[in-house]
Amino acid sequence: MDILYTKYAWFGLLIPILMLAIFWFFNRKHKTFTKNIDEALLKDVYPISFKKLKIKQVIHILIAFLLFVCILRPVIMSKTEKVETIKLDICIALDISPSMLAQDIRPDRLVRAKREIFSLLKYLPNYRVSLVLFSGQAMLQVPLTTDYSALSLLLDNVGIDYISNRGTDVTDALVKAKQSLDSSRDDGYKKLVLLITDGEDHSDGLSRILKQYKKDNVIVYSIGVGSMDGAPVPVYTDGKISEYLKDKNGKAIISKLNGTVLNMIASETGGKIYLVDQSTFNLRRIVDDIVKIEKNKSMSNVRTTNFSDLFQYFLFIAVGLLVFVLVVSNKQGVLFVLFFMLFMSDLNFASPFNFLEWKNNLSGNRYFDKQEIGKAINKYTGNTRINATNPITHYNLGNGLAVEGKPDEAEKEWQSVLDQSKNKNLMSQVYFNKGISKINQQDYSNARDMFINTLKLNPKDIDAKKNLELVLKKIEQQKQQQKQQNKQKKDNQDKNQKEKQKDEKEGQEKSQNQSKDKLDESEAKRILDQYKNDKTFNPSKEQKKAQNENNW
Repeated sequence: MDILYTKYAWFGLLIPILMLAIFWFFNRKHKTFTKNIDEALLKDVYPISFKKLKIKQVIHILIAFLLFVCILRPVIMSKTEKVETIKLDICIALDISPSMLAQDIRPDRLVRAKREIFSLLKYLPNYRVSLVLFSGQAMLQVPLTTDYSALSLLLDNVGIDYISNRGTDVTDALVKAKQSLDSSRDDGYKKLVLLITDGEDHSDGLSRILKQYKKDNVIVYSIGVGSMDGAPVPVYTDGKISEYLKDKNGKAIISKLNGTVLNMIASETGGKIYLVDQSTFNLRRIVDDIVKIEKNKSMSNVRTTNFSDLFQYFLFIAVGLLVFVLVVSNKQGVLFVLFFMLFMSDLNFASPFNFLEWKNNLSGNRYFDKQEIGKAINKYTGNTRINATNPITHYNLGNGLAVEGKPDEAEKEWQSVLDQSKNKNLMSQVYFNKGISKINQQDYSNARDMFINTLKLNPKDIDAKKNLELVLKKIEQQKQQQKQQNKQKKDNQDKNQKEKQKDEKEGQEKSQNQSKDKLDESEAKRILDQYKNDKTFNPSKEQKKAQNENNW
C-alpha cells in the first residue's frame, strides 16, 4: 500500500496529542465534579458511566484517525506506463518579401501564412514562441513568450513594408531565430525553427550558420509556400493591383517555389521540408507532425498512472462507528440515522460526498482562473480516478483540454457528460463549448449543429444565438468560395482542353504539310536511277508526277 498525499502525513502527530488532551480534560472534569459528592448519591446526580464516556471518546478519536487516513488517500499501485512529454521553444521565421504577395495561394502567400499562424497560436499547448520577420534583412519582432494574444496583435499589422530593405535574406533570418532561442537557458527544452518562405534566397553564408545549428541541436522545419509553376508578383497602388513586378526586359517576374534551398536547410539540421499549396497549407497539422517526430526521438521517465483506491474502506468503517455511537447514545440518534438514510435514498445519490473530489475540483477551478491550465487538468484528472461517473469532473476536464489545444481529447470528456448527465443547463454548456471548439477547427457545419442543440436546451442563451449567426455567415462564405473554386477549376479545365485540341489540330496540319513536301524514299530512288540512265529525263516533271500520285 502507498500513500498519494504524503504532505499531510505530519497531521497524524496531532492524533495522539489530541487523545491525551481529551483524556486529561475529562479526568480532570470528572474528579472536580465528583470530589464533593457522596458515592451513594453519585449515580443519581451523574447517571452516565464514566467508563462508557471514555469508550465513546476513544471511538471519536478512532473515527478522526480513519478520516485522516482517507485524506492521505491510500492506494495499491497496479500498473505503470511510459508517458511522452516534450518541452518546445519555437521560433517562427516569416518571409515578408514582395514575392510573398504572389497569389498562387489565395488570397496571397503572406496573408495565408499569417492566418495559419493565428490558427496555430490558438492551438499550441503553452509552448514558448518567438517571431522573426525577414526580407532583405531580418528582425526579431517578438522574443520567446507564451502570451499568444500579444504576438497575434503584433503579427496582424505585419506587411511587406515592415522592412524597407527588399530581397530575401534567409541566412540573417536563421541568425536572428537562433539568437531568440539562445536567450532561454532552460535545460530540457527542444529548440525548433519554423521557416515559412517561398524559398527564394539571395543571401550568403548559409552553410556557416547551418553548421552552428547542427552543433547546437537547433532543428529547422522548412515550410515552402507557393507552387512550382509560380505566379507574378503584384504591385499595389491605393490597395489595388496596378501592375506586376517586371525585370529589366519588361517581362513579368514569375515567383516560383524553390524547394532546393529549403530541403538543404532542413536536412542539414535534422528537420523536414513541407511544400504547401492552396489545399495543403495547414500549419496546425504540420506542427502536430513535428511534435510527433520530436516525441519519437525521446521518451520521458516512467510514472504510475493506474491504481486502486483504498480510502473508501476506511471511510466505511468511520461512518459505521459514527452510526454506532449515535444509536447507542440516545433515541434521537436512531431517528437521525433513519432520517439520513431516507434522505439519501430520496435524492437518489449515486455516491456520498467525497472531500478529496470536492477539494481537487476547487483547486482545479482556481488554477483554471489563473490560466495555469496544466495544473488544473491534473486536478480534474485526479477526480476522474476518484469518481469516473461525475459529469462535472468530465466537463471541467474537457474545458481544460480544449484550452490546452487538445480538441479530440476534450470531445471525449464532453461526450461523457452528455452520456451521464440529464441536467439541461450542464448539457447546454457542453454543446456551446463543443461549438466553440469546432469554430477553432474551422468545422463550421458541426459548429452550427452544436449551437442549435444549445438553443434547444436553453433558448435564452444570447451568446449561442450570436455564434450561430456568425457560423451561418461563415458557411455561406465557404459555399461562395467553393463555387468560385469550382468555376475557376472548370474554366481551367476548359482552357486546357481547348489548348490541347488546338495543339492536336496544329500537329495534324503540320504532319500533312510534311507529307506533301516529302517524296517517298523509293520513288525518289527510282527517279534518280532513271536520271542516271536516261539523259533526256526531266526531274521536275517526275517530281510533280510523284506529288500528284501521293496526293491521290
